Amino acid sequence: MTASNGKKGVSKPRKKKTGAAASSRTKSRSTNRKPPQKLRKKQVSKSFRYLFMFLILAVVFLASTIVILDQRAMKRGHIGLWETLVGITPAISTEDVSYSLDRVLKGIGSTSLVLTHDGHTIISNTEQLHVVHQVFTVSDEKTFEQIVTEFDQQVRREGVNIFRRHSIRNPGEWLQTYYIGTHAGITHKIDLYYYPTELPTPVVDPDPPPPQPDDENFDTSLQPSIALIFDDFGPNEAIAHRFLTELNVPITIAVLPWQPFSNEIISMTNQADQTAFLHAPMEPHNPAAMGNMADQYLMTWMDGSTLREQTVLMLNDHRGVIGVNNHTGSKMTENRRAMQVFLSEIKKRNLIFIDSRTTADSVAEEVARALSIPTASRHVFIDQGYDGGDVRANMRLLADMAKRNGSAIGIGHAIDSTLDQVKDVLPEILQDGIQVVPIESLVN
Repeated sequence: MTASNGKKGVSKPRKKKTGAAASSRTKSRSTNRKPPQKLRKKQVSKSFRYLFMFLILAVVFLASTIVILDQRAMKRGHIGLWETLVGITPAISTEDVSYSLDRVLKGIGSTSLVLTHDGHTIISNTEQLHVVHQVFTVSDEKTFEQIVTEFDQQVRREGVNIFRRHSIRNPGEWLQTYYIGTHAGITHKIDLYYYPTELPTPVVDPDPPPPQPDDENFDTSLQPSIALIFDDFGPNEAIAHRFLTELNVPITIAVLPWQPFSNEIISMTNQADQTAFLHAPMEPHNPAAMGNMADQYLMTWMDGSTLREQTVLMLNDHRGVIGVNNHTGSKMTENRRAMQVFLSEIKKRNLIFIDSRTTADSVAEEVARALSIPTASRHVFIDQGYDGGDVRANMRLLADMAKRNGSAIGIGHAIDSTLDQVKDVLPEILQDGIQVVPIESLVN
């Protein structure tokens, strides 16, 4: 027995593994160990990847910062980086945009463009954003298409920003609208109209000379005639009842739209065998004249589709009328484009149109004649609205005009004092050989 075998705590010598077990363990250790050179390469590659990602993020951040600062600079009126690079000087004021727009439109279609409206409009009711509003009529299809094709590029070259645009192509009317301005915001609304079928130029014959009693061809059976229209009915049913029951001659009751008794008064008028008109509110030169009805007015700043929709809505909501005349309208009746849109809807319904002639420059009757709409214009205001006026003198003036010209049209208002004075003077006028006729008999 050896000494080692008899002592505790003395470890036995390990036996060396041989064969397959030894070779397996050696192989395992060798595979877990990576060569130092490969490890360093992987670490360097990983570092480069992180550095590359950081550089990309830095470039994106820097570019975004430059763009934001560039936009802010341009809004303050400074020349931006992009404009500097391409050599474009941005428009920084409404005057700059107007000048650039004029250059562009003259360059594209100077001989085929007619400016029909130059004013201002509101394009945001919430912000009350007032902008310049210009309406152009394009005389030929080729120029219209050329403008649509080239406008965007040309105005951008002038440093003008285009915010939005829209296009409408109806059979009788094409419209291209642009909202343009500086980088700070919209300054202009531009409407370009082209009418594929032009209105014929009306041929208005001069008034024939009034017949004289000593003329051998004078027909004594032809009496001078007057037609009476009374406006502004709708708010009060009682005044309509008075006019319809106390005047025993043909009259026309013109009813304002969307009033408390508008449709009731139209029905009352038809039941009384009198003539009912719609008294369409149209834009005046003085906005204060619209009062609390401003949202019901037909406005010249409306594009063709909006104006048409508002007209159709007004007519559809008030059935039973045979004609229309304008309430105020000194601005709209001077606008040929607006009247063409409005009267095209009147024609579709075979209605009469009477121009109240609230401006000497009205084109309403002329446009109506060109569209073959039965039409005529007022000759005398019987009263001066709610300011009163000498109704007796105005009625005598109306009668004198009828004697000279064969007929005349007078317009008064739904006022008790007007009714009372008309009743007083009417017997004298009838005794003087003047007949009162329905308005339908005096339109052409």
